[in-house]
Amino acid sequence: MCFITSLTKKAEELKKYRNTPPIKDEVYEPSFILDAFTHPNLYIIPQNSPSNYFPASWGLIPNYSLDEPGKFYKEAKYNTMNARDDKLFSSSIWKNSILNSRCLIFADGFYEPHHYNNKSQPYFCHIPNGDTIEDRELFTFAGIYTYDDEGNYYTSLITVEANPFFAVIHNKKKRMPLVLDRKYESDWLEEGQSEKLIKELLNVGFTSKNFEAYPVTNDLYKRNLERDTPDILNRVEPIEPLALF
Repeated sequence: MCFITSLTKKAEELKKYRNTPPIKDEVYEPSFILDAFTHPNLYIIPQNSPSNYFPASWGLIPNYSLDEPGKFYKEAKYNTMNARDDKLFSSSIWKNSILNSRCLIFADGFYEPHHYNNKSQPYFCHIPNGDTIEDRELFTFAGIYTYDDEGNYYTSLITVEANPFFAVIHNKKKRMPLVLDRKYESDWLEEGQSEKLIKELLNVGFTSKNFEAYPVTNDLYKRNLERDTPDILNRVEPIEPLALF
């Protein structure tokens, strides 16, 4: 599962990605750490308004709880940060959104835990595009959303079975977020898609670009520290003695 992402690109880069300006000025705040359990804003291009990008709280609020989102986050017995592909059409929480309210979620990296000898270590996963980590590419996750009468959006990113690369990294759960290939983004946002076609996108939609991953500090998980700094991306020694990556 994916519970921490990064998005440090400039606002202009988000705008240029699909020619989608923010819904209002000064809505965007870059971050090295977007921790799902604090319900930060992710930035989405929603199906119902695909000409702009919007802030969206990480954690979809079901339609029946939209009048009390804070209460849902506090009292729900399950979290809605991630939506598994094998539950999307069978769960009342997800079904309406996967059919009618899909979105693209911006990111330029995410963190996944690697397990070895009863220890775990986060790996930073990104698409390289130059000689330094700062050159990594902007991409989008496949997501779904709800929104309330005041125009507040709530979103979940979709996870699928890990491919061979991510099965080695996320070697306990063996899941990965669905990073969409650019050629499928418009199909994902198009209204009126059939359940069959949506399931096909879930199966084949993962990007053809190659990811890289490397270990970073376990301070990533310490919420009492100031984590949202460039240093969080520094490479550290792996706990796994083999050069797997």
